[in-house]
Amino acid sequence: MSAATQPWTMARASAAARARDYSELIKLRVTSLIVLSAWAGAYFAAPKAGLGALSWPVLHALIGIALIASGSAALNEVLERDVDGQMRRTAHR
Repeated sequence: MSAATQPWTMARASAAARARDYSELIKLRVTSLIVLSAWAGAYFAAPKAGLGALSWPVLHALIGIALIASGSAALNEVLERDVDGQMRRTAHR
């Protein structure tokens, strides 16, 4: 690898690592399940409410739900880091 391409490769690798870290911090899998279940509820309620299954209000609600769920997960990680450090199962995370 030449010296000219090395910083670009390191920046890309660090961006991928940062994305993985954020994904773990906000519990992306759990957050996506929360958003999916909220969308399923909106899908089944859409005919009665007179909205489409993916209208602007539904999309805005799903974005808000995703932000609240990911923020709650991140806040939980910060608040419980001391307790998790003492538990054998989570001591090395």
